[in-house]
Amino acid sequence: MEKLETKNYLQKRIVHFIFSEKWYNRIKVLKIIMNYKLGVPHELSPLLKELISSNCIVLDIGANMGQYACRINDIVKNGKGHVHCFEPVSDNFNSLKYLKEKLGLKSVTINQLGVSNVVGETMIYIPVFDNGLVIGTRSTLRNISETKHKKELIKVTTIDSYVTENHIQKIDFIKCDTEGNEINVLEGGKKTITRHLPVLSLEISYKSKGLDWLLDLGYEMYYYDNKINKLHKIVDYQSGNLILLNREHIERMQRIID
Repeated sequence: MEKLETKNYLQKRIVHFIFSEKWYNRIKVLKIIMNYKLGVPHELSPLLKELISSNCIVLDIGANMGQYACRINDIVKNGKGHVHCFEPVSDNFNSLKYLKEKLGLKSVTINQLGVSNVVGETMIYIPVFDNGLVIGTRSTLRNISETKHKKELIKVTTIDSYVTENHIQKIDFIKCDTEGNEINVLEGGKKTITRHLPVLSLEISYKSKGLDWLLDLGYEMYYYDNKINKLHKIVDYQSGNLILLNREHIERMQRIID
């Protein structure tokens, strides 16, 4: 059986033990809101203002409880930009909805949808620790039948279908964190990515198969170094989010590239 891991496990276990799962999720989203209001950074959030402008259209795929959505909203709310969030897991989506309402995120659209390379329905697997702690942040479309989990039937779409159906004229930034389904997400967005060449932020290794077509489009691979708040071009090592930039992005982002 696969070993389960999650950040701040002990803290999560204590909160989960004291409160029910419903209140555990509510406390978690309240913590996200508090950190946001206090200006506590989340992963590559300090770099967002360099990657996104007020007129950018953003896809937040695997939005979880809105850790990125609230910060991107701050950047685009005074321009013509917008962020489209995708979160298929019901508990996470309800928390995301609560965060949107609580913070009044007017430049955020939330969708209870998974994103992949097909349109339809599928099963999502949500890992569970032996003590009952549900790891919603590790939900995956990959079959993890060897790991303790619960399942949920979800609707899925593709980037290309969503962009066409909603008459979206451009895409400037795609953040994708889908616990192993990133390559399928990219495959389902080939037309959109090829046409608009957005900045891509992926929770994936640069060695993953299925990225060659992006390199053929002129993308170059970087990873985010949060210690110096800059991007490093990948040579043979990656530690952090994989960022893909095309030549136009690179020219205007020289000051954040180390």
